[in-house]
Amino acid sequence: MVTKSWKELRLREEAMGGLCAGVVGTIIGFPLDLVKTRMQTGTTKQTTIFSVGQTIVKEEGIRALYKGLWPPLISLSILNTITFAQYTFWRELYNANPGWDQRNYLAGISCAPVAGIVSTVENLVKVRVE
Repeated sequence: MVTKSWKELRLREEAMGGLCAGVVGTIIGFPLDLVKTRMQTGTTKQTTIFSVGQTIVKEEGIRALYKGLWPPLISLSILNTITFAQYTFWRELYNANPGWDQRNYLAGISCAPVAGIVSTVENLVKVRVE
C-alpha cells in the first residue's frame, strides 16, 4: 500500500526530472545515433564514428546531425517523464528501500510495459524519418 500522500510522493518533481533527462539525453545522443545508423545501413564509406560525423557535417551541414530530432525528442521526453514518475510510485507501493533491493527491481519491472510501448513507437518513427 502507498503510505505517502500524492503530494508527499513528489511526482511532479520526478516528472520534471524525467522531462529534463529526456531533452538533454536526446540532444546529446541524437548525433551519435545518426552516425551509428549511417554506419549500420552502409550509406557511408567511412569506418569510424568520427570520420562519419565529419563527412555528414562537411557534406550536409551541422544541422544534418539533428535531422529527424523532433519525434525522438518528444517521445523520449514523454517516456522519461512517465518512467521517472512511475518508478517513484511503484517504489513507494512496494515499500522499496533506498539503494538496491528486490523491491526496487520490481518497481523497475512495473515501469516496463508503458516504457516498451512508448519507445517502440518512437523507434519506428525515427527509423522511417532517417
